[in-house]
Amino acid sequence: MKLEIETYMNWKVDHPHHTVITLDGKLKEPSYNGQLQKHINESIYDPKKWSGQKQDPTLRHKANGTPTNVGRQCVRCGSPVSCACRLETRAGELIELREYSGTGTGVRALTRFRRGDILDIFMGELLPDIVENVYPLTQNDDKNNTTTTTTTTTVNSLCTICPHQFGNWTRFISHSCRPATQFMTRTIGNRVVCTVEVIRDILPFEEITVGYGDRYWTALDYDCLCGHCDGSGSE
Repeated sequence: MKLEIETYMNWKVDHPHHTVITLDGKLKEPSYNGQLQKHINESIYDPKKWSGQKQDPTLRHKANGTPTNVGRQCVRCGSPVSCACRLETRAGELIELREYSGTGTGVRALTRFRRGDILDIFMGELLPDIVENVYPLTQNDDKNNTTTTTTTTTVNSLCTICPHQFGNWTRFISHSCRPATQFMTRTIGNRVVCTVEVIRDILPFEEITVGYGDRYWTALDYDCLCGHCDGSGSE
């Protein structure tokens, strides 16, 4: 026991989400391809990965302040144009990363979250293309395009959010066919984002889960291990 306490006391991390509690109660760093999965507080846009395109496609305004026609009214204040609102949440301080049998690193709640709570924003590197099918999410616009001639509605894809190396705790939320949260597209402040929102009350020490969607399971040759389905990823 003394050795385990000393090991814990010597475990130095610069962010709590750089630590995962293993099944046997030890600590490890979250990693992808042997590299630490670093925590960030805002998604990263690198023009070099967009062939020099300087404009972040999720922003509601250009560098000169003119609107980009991206997004709808801010969900916080209702502003139809870019504003200074931000998502105020402390959910990241009230969860921990830990291993779960069969599904690997997941997220455990340390307090009660209620239906309707917006827990956080799904963050990562903003890329023009999908690099693989496990981690990334497609960031769509928060505004549908409807053509009057056909009355069809299309969704404009803005980018791919890739959290392989850089992201926040939301990238570790595991799938469940009876999820506690869902991904939502929202306009907040100066950009369009993907939020994680509670759809049923989450109890303290319960695993936080989300539905990955049918497209995820049809694209990958994986079996769902949530325990609520036949392995297909759909109840």
